[in-house]
Amino acid sequence: MYPEESLEIINWGIRVYNQYLIDNEKYGRLEFEIYNNIGPLIKQRGYLLRDEFLTIGEWFNAMHIHQYQKNDENRIILITKESFQSKNEEIKLHSLVLLAGIGYSAATCILSVVYPNKYLIFDPRVWQMLCHWNYLDSSITRLNHPNDWIKYLNAVSRISHKYNLPTLDIFRALISIDRKFRLRKEIKISRSLSEFF
Repeated sequence: MYPEESLEIINWGIRVYNQYLIDNEKYGRLEFEIYNNIGPLIKQRGYLLRDEFLTIGEWFNAMHIHQYQKNDENRIILITKESFQSKNEEIKLHSLVLLAGIGYSAATCILSVVYPNKYLIFDPRVWQMLCHWNYLDSSITRLNHPNDWIKYLNAVSRISHKYNLPTLDIFRALISIDRKFRLRKEIKISRSLSEFF
């Protein structure tokens, strides 16, 4: 299903992802703004403001915006400040989950925006790629415990060090590789319309 790991396939994935950002200009500008402007401001300040929280939440999963809007600014500041100050990865995640609409995956998104060189968004498609490439040994579809996320981060970090590329680029490459090869598999197994007539 997936290609074997190589620097060539990772570089291809990065190029495909960057092209996606160019082709989807609105999304690309928003992702650029979030990672290059909003994230560094939040990191410097030490907590999120409500408008930043809503921007990140909508970018991550627009379907949950009504849930994210239930959080007032004081709650967002208090919880994100606690999370960012903690040295414990489990507390970082558990703190953020106290915000309305935020599960573990959304919490990883917030942390990845603020600390893109250390944390990544949990994505089950990336987990599957890491399993295929023998960096992880089990298959999960959702993040059930912070220890799973730490295993995931360590696996991506090993690839990052191996190829001397930023972890965010590795994440983006794995997303692109999954899209391309999963789509190819789904096309192969789908039936043609003529079979139904």
